[in-house]
Amino acid sequence: MTPTTSLKASKVSKISKVSNNRDIQTNKKSLAVLLYGGKCYCCHKKYGNKGKGFAFHHMSYDINEKTYRDFSSSVSYNRYVIGRVRADPDRFMLLCRGCHWSITSLLRYGIHRWRRTVLAVELSRHYTDTNNTNDTNNTNDTNNTN
Repeated sequence: MTPTTSLKASKVSKISKVSNNRDIQTNKKSLAVLLYGGKCYCCHKKYGNKGKGFAFHHMSYDINEKTYRDFSSSVSYNRYVIGRVRADPDRFMLLCRGCHWSITSLLRYGIHRWRRTVLAVELSRHYTDTNNTNDTNNTNDTNNTN
């Protein structure tokens, strides 16, 4: 274990056990900042004061590991996940809500749908860029005639 890993491990063990929603949000933020720099892995959005809208994304699941659907409430699930993150932080990444939704959707629907989605975005950008360019040119032409 490296000195940095050892230091992180000692700090992680000091984060209290969670008992209610406020404790969960406090512990979730502490872990997010300590282990993942407090920023979304994908878009680098900073973890806010309330800590809502961020998730610890499983990069892999252990056999027989529980998922969100196995819990009756988000409080119970978050309590469980915080324990898992503490035990093995390398299996998780911190994601904002939007990036987590995107990754989960990609995993659920497959790469073929992702490729079509990217194409749709590119086509939409082209249309938007073309319209904005025309509007800008019209504005410049009007300004030059004065």
